[in-house]
Amino acid sequence: MNTAVLLLLLFQATGTVSDPSGRPVPKATVACGVESRITDATGAFELPQPCDALITKAGFVPARVTLSGNDKITLELAPTSERVVVTATGSPVAIEEAGVAADVFTGPDFEAPHAPFVEDLLRDVPGINVVQTGTNGGETSIFARGGDSDASLVLLDGVPITEPGGSIDFAHW
Repeated sequence: MNTAVLLLLLFQATGTVSDPSGRPVPKATVACGVESRITDATGAFELPQPCDALITKAGFVPARVTLSGNDKITLELAPTSERVVVTATGSPVAIEEAGVAADVFTGPDFEAPHAPFVEDLLRDVPGINVVQTGTNGGETSIFARGGDSDASLVLLDGVPITEPGGSIDFAHW
């Protein structure tokens, strides 16, 4: 091996990126300043010199590492959203990525200092108009995006308690 090739190998940063189970992570970005590379199908990458790198890939926590030679980097999985909406595609996606108007209320939403009644929570949802006759316990109608009051599907713990086109009496919930 000639000296030029040996020097090039000494100053090159190579490595592989894998997930916590040891499988390669293809198409991860390995960025060193202005230089960046995309990992191949085996999770491998090459950079012209050692550096402090930022490794990113959707679905994983970004990792900062000092590359020195033949490095093995394990990316941790990113936390998942606990709010999932099943859309017409039939596959679960995070609400932020769904492209639909959806809101999820959980137990803490009903605790102080928040509103204890469903209709009070719904008043703050964009696109929802809540009309209540009298005080709490009076007849309440909910109009979603200008539709009729019976045009929304309501789920409780993921179970439908109305049919689309049906209505619900919140006095019993």
